[in-house]
Parts: sequence; C-alpha cells; structure tokens
Amino acid sequence: MQRGVCLSCGRATSGRDLGGAQVALGTNVRLLVSHLIVNVGLSYAQASSLLLGLYGLRVSGGEIANILRKQHTTWLPAYEQLKADIRAAPVRHYDETPWKIQGSDNTGYAWVMADANSSNSIFHLATSRSVPHARSLHGNSNAADTDSRLYITDDYSAYRNLDGHQQLCWAHLYRTIRDLRYNQNLPEERQSYVLARYGGFASIYQDLRTYPEQPYNETTRTAQANELWNSVRLLASQPAPVAGEPDKLRRFKAQILRAGKDRLLDLPPQKHSL
Repeated sequence: MQRGVCLSCGRATSGRDLGGAQVALGTNVRLLVSHLIVNVGLSYAQASSLLLGLYGLRVSGGEIANILRKQHTTWLPAYEQLKADIRAAPVRHYDETPWKIQGSDNTGYAWVMADANSSNSIFHLATSRSVPHARSLHGNSNAADTDSRLYITDDYSAYRNLDGHQQLCWAHLYRTIRDLRYNQNLPEERQSYVLARYGGFASIYQDLRTYPEQPYNETTRTAQANELWNSVRLLASQPAPVAGEPDKLRRFKAQILRAGKDRLLDLPPQKHSL
C-alpha cells in the first residue's frame, strides 16, 4: 500500500484508513507508578517527570489517578483476605506513624497491624490517630475468642479497650529509657542515677528476650513472669534521689506501675510466649 506526505501541510496519508489499536501501559509501568506514589511518596507531577526522564513515557496526572484506582480494585480482595488472616492470628502487633497523604494536604497517619508469628502485615492510611481507626483495623473478635487473643501495642490510649488482651510492647519501653540514658543534656548529678535505672531495666529486658527461647513449661513460665514483674516493679518503685529525677524517667516509672503485671506479663490461658 502506498503512503505519501502532503507537500503543503506535511501530513502523512495513505490509500486507506490504517486504523490502529488503543495503547495501554504495561503491568510493570502500572506497578512502578503505584510504587512511586504510594511507597516513595512522589507527587503526580514528580512521577510523570521521572517516567519521562528515565523511559520517555508521557503519563498524565489523570492517567496516574486511573492507574491507582484500577490497582486498588485489583488488590482489594487480597488486602481484605490478608487483613482477615492477621485478625485470626493469636498474637498481633499494632503501631502508627505520621504519613503524608496527598489527598489530605500531606498530613495523616499510617497504621499497621502485623501477625506476631509471621511476616504478614497490612497498612491503613487515615487522617488522624483517633480511636475509631484503631477499632476499624482491629475488628471485632468472636465472643469465644476474645479472652484468648493477644494484641501488643505501645501505651497510646487509642489501643486500650479493644477486644482481646492487651500487652504493652517492651521494645517501646526499652527505647524510652535507652534514649534517656544517652541524653547528653542530662545534668551530671542525675546521670549516675539514670544509668543505674537503665542498667537494671536492660537486664530485665534481656531475660525477657531469653525466656521464650526455652521449651515451654507452664509452671516455669509462670515463675519467670512473676520474677520479671517483681524486678521491674521494684525498679519502678525506687524513690528519686535528693537531686530529683528527669520528668521522662518519672513518667516511665509511673507508666510501668500503672500498667501493672496485667498489661506487662500476665498472659491469657492459651500458651503464648512472653
């Protein structure tokens, strides 16, 4: 078939309509766009510029929005199944952190729920740290399951009173007193006192990490839990020195006593690890 170019306008013509096919971006491009927006946190304009510069692809903001909508629809069933699987796990971890959400003026939070015994985890973006978001992620347990389910969190109030048995995260507690231990702005007269409290808690924390590696025996594990509670309670009950103690350490000790053995070491009837 002959083709030619108009000498006046430069437009290519042919003897018949060549037709054509709709061009669609491939799977890898769609996945890359989703990754750049959701994980990397690029704006639509930044993602478009990157695709043009690296691959010569011209992708508009509207097309990016369309890609995200389609990927949401495609992945939603798998997301809901993953959420159900994690909710069914006997032990779950929760946390949240500030996260820039483009539709909310780059403000918001990413909430995470993770299975303690596998790598399964899901994230939920929300505009605030309010209680409804924690409850929505946690879900409602069956009445028969409520007393046997553990969920581990920091001491943020939004996590209290969810279905199940709450335990405080010892890693959060450890980081609190560790950061205080290495605070270079502490007055010299308080440093030795803080160092001693840190050393005592670090020793308790190390025992806590070691015990679950031992074969489970209910009598032994109960004795270990009682020993740990007595040690940490004694540390938190020790009076402040004459020079006083940092406010952060005072709040830390009060937090331990307020939580009590029930939220630090008291486990439900099932044989969960400490």
